[in-house]
Amino acid sequence: NHPWRQGYIGFVSLILFNLILLVYALAVCKRRGIWPLFRPISPATVLSMIPFAILIAFGINLLVGTTHMAMEKILNQKFEMPDYSALATFGPNSLLSVIMIVIGFTAIPILEEIYFRGFLYNSLKTRLPLLFAANLQAILFAAAHGAGFMIGILYFIAGMALAVVYEMRKELVS
Repeated sequence: NHPWRQGYIGFVSLILFNLILLVYALAVCKRRGIWPLFRPISPATVLSMIPFAILIAFGINLLVGTTHMAMEKILNQKFEMPDYSALATFGPNSLLSVIMIVIGFTAIPILEEIYFRGFLYNSLKTRLPLLFAANLQAILFAAAHGAGFMIGILYFIAGMALAVVYEMRKELVS
C-alpha cells in the first residue's frame, strides 16, 4: 500500500547507523583522552576555508568523474551511480521529501566524515603504516555505501582523496 515507506525506513536506518558510529567514536575518543576530536576554529577561519573547500570538492568530483568515464570506456560497460535523490520522490508529501534531502545532503556526509576520517582513519594510522591506514579506511568507506564493486572503486577513490585532504590540512572542516 505504501511503497515510499521502504525508502524512508532505509533512510532512517542509515541516519541511525551514522549516529551510532558517531556516538561510539566520540565515546572512544573521550575514554582514551583524545578529546576533543576537533580543534577549535574561529568562524573567520571557517569562512576563509570555503574557497579551498569548493576547490577540493571540484577536484574530487573531477577525479571520480574522470575515473568513472575511463572505467566505462576501458570496460565498454555502463556503470550507474546510485540515485539516492530518487528516494525523495517516494514520499507522500513534500515536507518529508525536503527533510530527507536536507538530511541526506548535509547531516549524513558530515557524520560520515567525522567517523571515517576523524575517528577511524586517525585510529588506524596510530597502529598501521599511513598508506595502509588510508587504504583500509577508504575500503570501509566504499563498503559502507554498498554500491557494488565497480562503483565502490569510485567511493574508494573519494575516500582516499578525502584522507589526503585530511593529511594535508590536519582538520575535518576542510
